Amino acid sequence: MPIKPATNGAFYSAIAQILIRDNTFDAVAMACPTQKAAEAAGYGGYTNATYLVITDENHPNYRKLMRAADAGLEEPPADPAATTQPTYYVVIDAATGAPALHTDAAKGDLFFEGEVNGVKVRTGFSMLRDSVNERTIDEYAEITGIPANTIERLAAQFAEAAPAASIEPSWRGAYGCAYANSGETARAVALFNTLLGCWNQPGGA
Repeated sequence: MPIKPATNGAFYSAIAQILIRDNTFDAVAMACPTQKAAEAAGYGGYTNATYLVITDENHPNYRKLMRAADAGLEEPPADPAATTQPTYYVVIDAATGAPALHTDAAKGDLFFEGEVNGVKVRTGFSMLRDSVNERTIDEYAEITGIPANTIERLAAQFAEAAPAASIEPSWRGAYGCAYANSGETARAVALFNTLLGCWNQPGGA
């Protein structure tokens, strides 16, 4: 499929917009906040899509992931034998609707926006949704040179075939590394495959 050079990331953003818009992405895969939760749900890896991001501009941790202390949550006792201690992030537990340590939830709320412990927060997934919606599908079509109806068709086909579908993640071979945005393109590939829930799945990535 012909595409304008260095616009692969825009193409993946367009597909992501459609998957989220049509609710055809793998919401279960995206909502698993730990490896343990992911494996229990039948997936090979977890995401931080449900982790809360501090959006209060006056907070010292503005635009950082919310930690237990920010939310007023108690951390488990430290392991005195460990050389490093884990970092505990905060999600909205999908089962209870309440803030929880990411290690205590089997599934997080992908779309939460509100306040926790008096601090304005929103999920990383909601920020992703806003990011890919900054342009219309027609605008993405103009950027990439791929017709809008083709983008729509490919999004539907990827969703139908998932999880036995992916974009080849060896991005250096697929796209080279000469463009200024190649690093972001690699991240977009990883994100795209995560939306499909195809990591470590038969026929997937």
